Amino acid sequence: MTDHEIWAVLHGAVFGGILFLGFLAAAAALWNLDRAELTPEGVSARVRRLSNGLWAMAILAWFTALTGTWVVFPWYMQDATLVSGLLADPNTSGWQTFAMEWKSHVAWISPMLLTASAAVVSASREDLAARKNLRRVVVAALGLALATAAAAGVLGALITRVATDR
Repeated sequence: MTDHEIWAVLHGAVFGGILFLGFLAAAAALWNLDRAELTPEGVSARVRRLSNGLWAMAILAWFTALTGTWVVFPWYMQDATLVSGLLADPNTSGWQTFAMEWKSHVAWISPMLLTASAAVVSASREDLAARKNLRRVVVAALGLALATAAAAGVLGALITRVATDR
């Protein structure tokens, strides 16, 4: 594998894969805060783990967006055969003109939402367990972060597949 391919795999499969596992863990942590049998110490420990996990996810999401924008994307755009090959065929030009542009922008929404979620959990601390509506807001933000990260990831994989099949 070339260094470009290694960075592409790190960006998409490794960082993205870990991030998606983090979404599952965060959802489980939020779900388990709604337990009446939790002690105050148990709530405190769970919220601390959730907060730490969300901050780790936010940092990873920022790193993923940054490496995609400043490492992987420039190499992709420099490969004239990939870009011009997609643009030359009316059946594939949309992958470059719409999908790549949309993917490049929507990918930045996920780290923003994850940072906001981490900040809300950190600020609310133990109150998060008692405030069901606040947990719903965090779940909604995480859901949108997951959706935007998934959209960017799927589009990236499809664009790569279409471009390299030409």
